[in-house]
This record gives sequence, structure tokens and C-alpha cells, in this order.
Amino acid sequence: MKKKRVVNYVIKSKANIDIANIHILLKEGFEKYKLKSGYANVAPVGAYIKRKIPDFNVHEYGFSKLSELIENHPNMYVLERDNSKEVPIVLYKCL
Repeated sequence: MKKKRVVNYVIKSKANIDIANIHILLKEGFEKYKLKSGYANVAPVGAYIKRKIPDFNVHEYGFSKLSELIENHPNMYVLERDNSKEVPIVLYKCL
């Protein structure tokens, strides 16, 4: 009897970094940088990911910003923008 071949599709960047690893780091970064509001600022979390995976480049996943990657996964994250400051702040929360 012939065994069926199971193919798992995993999204990886050119640097061969599985997107699932990025989601794990987004969760870790969220817990590390969570504010009293229950949201975390995307900027320090992005820096945290770069420290953990120096080869990380969000462009390799088809996005120009980390916030776009987060926004593209509405079942995992809620994204908020605070435009009340001179420099807008992008915040997110893990679901």
C-alpha cells in the first residue's frame, strides 16, 4: 500500500524564517512591552524581534512595515493608531 504524502505549507522569508516564529516573537514582545492600556507599541516590539532574529526583514514577507504584517492577521491581533501625537504611534494587542 502506498503512503500518502502530506505537504505542509509554511510561509518563510528569503532568510528562511518561518512566519510562525515571528508570531511567537510578536506574542513575547507584546507581553514584554504591554502598556496599562492593554496594548503594546509596535516599534519596541519590532526592535525586540530584530534583537532575537537579526536577519528579520518584514519586506521578505511582502509587507513594508511590521504594522502591516500585524494588520494582515486580524484573527490574531487588534491594531490601533494614535494620531494625537506629532509622531503617530501604532499599538497592537494579541487576541
